[in-house]
Amino acid sequence: MKIRQCGSTDFDAPNAQAAYRAGCDAGDFHSCARLGQYYEIKSKNPKQASTYYEMACKGGEKSGCEGAYDIDMEMCYLKKDPSYCGKEPHGEFRVLAFLQTFNPKYENALVNHEFEEGWRYKETADLYKKLIENRSQKLLKALRYALKKRPADGADSEDIQSDIWKLQGGKRGWED
Repeated sequence: MKIRQCGSTDFDAPNAQAAYRAGCDAGDFHSCARLGQYYEIKSKNPKQASTYYEMACKGGEKSGCEGAYDIDMEMCYLKKDPSYCGKEPHGEFRVLAFLQTFNPKYENALVNHEFEEGWRYKETADLYKKLIENRSQKLLKALRYALKKRPADGADSEDIQSDIWKLQGGKRGWED
């Protein structure tokens, strides 16, 4: 089997892991990324997955960088394993980091969130809902900030305004 073919082997093939390893050992960084995927998906071993994703990333394979980032963020923010928390969170992980800590470093996390699309992770959705139910004044402040800083967008602005209304105990945002 040619090395470049190793990375295109199907996960369910009987020799998938060996093919990915052979390609990765030979310096085919796409195969290293596929080995990372194998450990993530088939073996459910995030530590091994992260190792191979990082190897792929260092070799210039973009999918390896993305895989390493996703594993690290999920382990850090969803599984609460601090040994994976060395990278700066982006996207919904930045929102989750903000909602968990209200660290001012992440205060702009809600500015770029697409509220109309909702949440990708149940943990984020549950925490956000809990903060709304508890009428978190810190969340209220963050949502007001997001509403001021984001570009005009009807649907998302309406969703933010609705959540502000709930946080204020039913008072409309313009009734301050």
